[in-house]
Amino acid sequence: ILALERQFAGNPLVEIISLKGNHEEMMLSQVGEATDAWLGQGGRETLESYGIEPEEHLFDWADLLPADHLDWLLARQTMCSASHCSTASSRHMLP
Repeated sequence: ILALERQFAGNPLVEIISLKGNHEEMMLSQVGEATDAWLGQGGRETLESYGIEPEEHLFDWADLLPADHLDWLLARQTMCSASHCSTASSRHMLP
């Protein structure tokens, strides 16, 4: 999604609204220490997709993410309300 946002930035015909869902909220709540609860709910796979070995980086995994990815996650909203959409889900939505 981040790549799509960058690709279409400035294009007046395309508006991408990326929301922070429950998995993103859970991920951000684990900065500082990854718990078994998060690792068991997809956190392990998320970290591995970044080339991070969870057991070796329980406390510093966020420092190993690309800074722009973490900043992007932190900046996401949890809801969207507009004339063409209304959702509180992280599912893909097109008008």
